[in-house]
Amino acid sequence: MTLIKLNDQSFTIKRVGEHYQIGEKKIKAIVHQKGENEFLIEYNHRMHHLILLDKTVQDEYHLSLNGIACWASRKNAKAQLLEKLGMQENTALKISSVSAPMPGMVLEIKVKAGDRVEKNDVLMVLEAMKMENTIKSPASGTINSIDVKEGEGVEKNQVLLQF
Repeated sequence: MTLIKLNDQSFTIKRVGEHYQIGEKKIKAIVHQKGENEFLIEYNHRMHHLILLDKTVQDEYHLSLNGIACWASRKNAKAQLLEKLGMQENTALKISSVSAPMPGMVLEIKVKAGDRVEKNDVLMVLEAMKMENTIKSPASGTINSIDVKEGEGVEKNQVLLQF
């Protein structure tokens, strides 16, 4: 069972064979996928057009439903249980800084203090042993400080930036 929040409304949805159970109501809807992010939903003899415009962190979606923009989020059973227990799935990974994985020279810094980054965004380029290595963000967050400058040599495990 998945908890869906669509704008200000919350409801549970579960697929049961060819039907969907939304809250206590059982409906028959047919979903046709038109493209990678585009769907036609046939329900109650009407077609509804759904386009996934953007997926942000933590299963939040910006959608267009019949031409109306809306936000939706979903939580699976595990996420719901963890929330009920006062926990979150991503609490295990709290990153406060990024360190140099090897000695080298900072070739290019792609971010600045105050920037919001997502997991795997490129933060900087480090040259080591005549090779360019991209340093990527290990988690989503906001950059608090950049502790190195372009052209500066760094040692292994030296802090490059802080969240």
